[in-house]
Amino acid sequence: MQAFANRALFDTSLGEHLPAERVSTLVVTGCNYPNCPRATIYDASCRDYRLIGVRDAISGIQAADALQLRGIGLTVVNSDELVMELQRLEAEALL
Repeated sequence: MQAFANRALFDTSLGEHLPAERVSTLVVTGCNYPNCPRATIYDASCRDYRLIGVRDAISGIQAADALQLRGIGLTVVNSDELVMELQRLEAEALL
């Protein structure tokens, strides 16, 4: 599901859809990091989602931004690392 707003979880049906489907992990990509992706990440963090940001699929993200996001618990990976990270989280959930 895609959200077409500058904050994917604010004033969109996605904010209701994810809990109804028992989604616990969000993979964040997007354009212009300082605006839409950043707002979505902070909104999702406040809602206790496990977050993965795909560094090479978020335009405008800088190394300092990734460091700051790690500080709030976001996992930051490149697209070639994403599947491995999702598999790790799935295995962790089974323990």
